[in-house]
Amino acid sequence: MTELVRVNHSAWRKCIRADPAIRLTTLAVAMVIGEYGNYADGSNVRPSMETVAREVGFSSRQKIYPHLKILRERGYLTPAGTRSAKGVVVYRLTAPAEIVRTASATSLDAAVRAGTNGQAAEPVQGEEGRSNAAPNSSAAPAGEPVQLTMEQKMWFLGGSSPEEWPWPNIPYSTAERAYRKYTGQPA
Repeated sequence: MTELVRVNHSAWRKCIRADPAIRLTTLAVAMVIGEYGNYADGSNVRPSMETVAREVGFSSRQKIYPHLKILRERGYLTPAGTRSAKGVVVYRLTAPAEIVRTASATSLDAAVRAGTNGQAAEPVQGEEGRSNAAPNSSAAPAGEPVQLTMEQKMWFLGGSSPEEWPWPNIPYSTAERAYRKYTGQPA
């Protein structure tokens, strides 16, 4: 059985887009379903099939069920074991671990090709309108909280060891504390 990883809404969307087995119509259904849950941790996803059908442009909710089945079989929706007050199955957003790693690596590769070395530096506009940000300027000044990029957050989902932390300008322990705060996990 494929190992499933719990993900937040943003990582979930990246994973589904990175999965070559997900077709465009299923992707459209997934994007609408993902809107009806907790963005921060991917929990409490409880869409009304009528609403999903209407937003995707299907004539009836019965046309949603084959796509919902694909999302469950591929590991993108996991029943939480509860139902809403209206009897709707409540899901949580998950993704296969290998897709999480692929999506993370793809995003990192694209960032490296763009010249940012995996860092999300915010451009600072100077007087002449030129960007003054250095490509590796993601380390926070002393005393300020660290803001991790999505690639850095997704790195923790891959199960890599602290020795493989690829961003030397951010201490691993600081990044781990920031990630735990982001996910709501106790330190």
